[in-house]
Amino acid sequence: MTKRKRYSAEFKAKVALEAIREELTTAELAKKYRIHLNAFETDSEARKGIGALIAYCNENRPHSSHGLLTPGEAYDRWTRNLKAAA
Repeated sequence: MTKRKRYSAEFKAKVALEAIREELTTAELAKKYRIHLNAFETDSEARKGIGALIAYCNENRPHSSHGLLTPGEAYDRWTRNLKAAA
């Protein structure tokens, strides 16, 4: 049994951004980056799934660069600090 390959966050982001640009089909992206597309039936389904993942990461997922806050929480804290400084 072969071990499942793990991809870095940078690699995933690179592929996701290229998919959003819609310059290549999902099959072409899979071939270019040597990845398998077993999870999605169609290109549009893949775009929706990737879009949902990006939205989750940008809106709801805690980020270490924000002290494990979500981007929204980090923004709220930042704006409160600006108002307090004014």
